Parts: sequence; structure tokens; C-alpha cells
Amino acid sequence: RHVDAQQVMDKILSLCDCETITQYDEISVEVLKLFEMLGKHSYKPQSSNGIAHVIKSFLDGNLEQKVTIQMISESLHISKSHIERTFKNTYGETPLGYFFRNKINYACALLINTDYSVAEIAEMLSFTDAKCFSKCVKTETGLSPLAYRKTKKPPQLATAFAIAKGRNRIGSDLLVA
Repeated sequence: RHVDAQQVMDKILSLCDCETITQYDEISVEVLKLFEMLGKHSYKPQSSNGIAHVIKSFLDGNLEQKVTIQMISESLHISKSHIERTFKNTYGETPLGYFFRNKINYACALLINTDYSVAEIAEMLSFTDAKCFSKCVKTETGLSPLAYRKTKKPPQLATAFAIAKGRNRIGSDLLVA
């Protein structure tokens, strides 16, 4: 699946005049997609093997789907054994191991940067259900999705501004007195 950076930027700009938390979540998702796309283009495979890079690009472009070696094989017209061998020789891990790790990293970014529920993220990323998703996140991070969100999510920007504003008010009162 190919995503055009200009389309993503246009969508982000159209969402900038938002008034609901859902629109902020949509902006976060689009920005994450943009960063994901930019990361793909800056990565240079260590091997001259273009097939492994094509497989990696396929995996990176399908994080929101269920992916199997059979699906990769059919999409790229490459044998399953060649996919496994080439990818592992180039990147040092299996294609599905790489895919799972990146999918969970993307899920964790959504947990931190949006207010989507665990069930919504599980559905967005084509997990069987929220329980399966939670189990996968816990296996990879050592934390449940909600615990991960709680420990990794930065304080709300509005709260940070309110705290800073309150400190400035107190500080200015002290200066006047």
C-alpha cells in the first residue's frame, strides 16, 4: 500500500482547525504516518539485496493489516523460503518478527499520542480482539496497554500550560510584593 506524503499533509492541514479530541487523535495518526513514511525513505539497507528492501517496504506499508509470509509471497511473486532467507540474511531477523515489533511500536505510539481506546487501536491494527492485542503489547513491552499509556504518555499540554501560567502568576505576585 503506497501512501502519498502530500495527501497525508493535506489531511493534517484540513484537521488543524479542530475542536474535538477525536480530530486531535486523527491529526496524531496522520503525523505518525508521515513520520513512518519519512523514516522509510531515510533507511539504507546494509546489503545490496534489493529484494529484502522490497519485502521491508511491503511490511512497513501494511502495519494496519494482518500479514503472512504467504501474503508477501503472493504480492511480490517470491517464494516463501526465499523471502525468509533473504530478509533474515539482510536484517538479522525474520520478516514476521520485524513486522510484529514494528506493529507493536506503532501501537505504542498510538497509545501515547492519541486517546483511542485499546479496543479501537486493536481494531485499527487488525488484531483479532483487544485481549489478543493486550497480550502482544505486554509480551513486547512488559506492560499492559493501559499501564504503558499511563507511564509513557506526557502530561496534557493544556495542563502543562495551566501549571506554567499559575507559576508565572505566583512569581509575578512575589515580584510586586
